[in-house]
Amino acid sequence: MPDLPQQKKMPSSNLSSLVSPSPMSLMVTAGLIGLSYWWWSKRIPANRKIRQSGAEGVSLGARGQEVPKADLDKLFATLHKNFDANATHAIHDPKRWDYEWRLQQLYALRDMYEENLDAFLEAAKQDIGRKKSEFVLESGANLADLDHIIAGLKTWMTPSKRTTPLWMMPASSYVISEPVGVCLILGTWNYAAVTSLLPLAGAIAAGNAAILKPSELAPAQSELMARLIPKYLDPTAYRVVQGGVETAKTLVDSYEWGMVFYTGGSKVGASIAASCSSRLIPCCLELGGKSPTIILEDADLLVTCRRIVQGKFVNSGTSPRSPLHD
Repeated sequence: MPDLPQQKKMPSSNLSSLVSPSPMSLMVTAGLIGLSYWWWSKRIPANRKIRQSGAEGVSLGARGQEVPKADLDKLFATLHKNFDANATHAIHDPKRWDYEWRLQQLYALRDMYEENLDAFLEAAKQDIGRKKSEFVLESGANLADLDHIIAGLKTWMTPSKRTTPLWMMPASSYVISEPVGVCLILGTWNYAAVTSLLPLAGAIAAGNAAILKPSELAPAQSELMARLIPKYLDPTAYRVVQGGVETAKTLVDSYEWGMVFYTGGSKVGASIAASCSSRLIPCCLELGGKSPTIILEDADLLVTCRRIVQGKFVNSGTSPRSPLHD
């Protein structure tokens, strides 16, 4: 291994000075998020905000309690029946889950998050010790993502014309986005709101019904979503189930889902993939991994160490992209 060039000795400093990002980097990051949020908000189609009149008390389960399978059977059957009666790919179909209905649900989901930011921050603080400075940046990005979905919804629902082969003339060819059914969303604990609400927004935009199962390892955020979602979203289409590991396993293994979305570790992800593949159920797995950090010979050690330590300790050290390898 070649000798490394001499580096300036890094001045002694305490851990807090290493972890704290520079004011300029915070200003630049906040400015970029703010600019993104402003740009997407300008693209939101003009539409009245109509909040769905949800009802409290329709979520299943509680902290530390498994949900009986009979209750899960009834819930899945109800949502599946509602999906069959209301699903549509049409932009205008007033009696079904068309563009206007989906847009109302997305606005309601956005309102729920924005109007309860303090509650989400407090719940994240209870679960993992989330800092307000980190939450401000995260919440801005989440709102920008929701605005992006709202702004793009009509385009994504519009049939996309394709070229028709000569031998099939005078036919016409289109790509039409169809809802797939009742979806299962399994959130994780380190970014509980993001990994639960953004996949839910995707399910809404696609015209699906969905059951959200937040992580039992983030009980405060799980209880908050179980309390708020029925008040803002249509309970005939979107429900929250709490409970523990056995409840999650029963949900995955017992029902014919339109799609399963899971965020978490690779061991559980492999089990979910095996269960879904055996029944030809599509699944989307967002799994954790390793993030090696490579330091080049000409790196400025002071700047490098600040960045590594900041990346390692962000979100109380639970970020899946923090420096980690073994």
